[in-house]
Amino acid sequence: MSKTKIIVTVSLIIFAVALIGILAGAVIFQKQPTVNPITPVNTSKITLAVMAGHNSQSDCWLSVRGKVYNITDYISFHPAGPEKIIPFCGKDATQAFDTKGGNGSHSAQASETLSQFYVGELAN
Repeated sequence: MSKTKIIVTVSLIIFAVALIGILAGAVIFQKQPTVNPITPVNTSKITLAVMAGHNSQSDCWLSVRGKVYNITDYISFHPAGPEKIIPFCGKDATQAFDTKGGNGSHSAQASETLSQFYVGELAN
């Protein structure tokens, strides 16, 4: 094989490998759609009676500003402890959330965390 054929063959192989790498990178690093966790995706209407049935540490739903959240899996991670949340299981917790139980107000991070547990709107 001549020197020119070897150079052309090696060049084609390098080009093919680079092209495959670029295409693989485009697939692997493809931008995923972003979902704003604060924007509810569920449009269920939940009555007070249904929410009231979820009133324990092992099954805790509460509402804040007309939105219902299932925070059962979060209770044990609450920075102030489960005892701050449990009294509001099955109830409206708007005032408690908005005033941080009378000790200020929750952060934007707390609101974002809460939004991850959204299950629906509170029915009128």
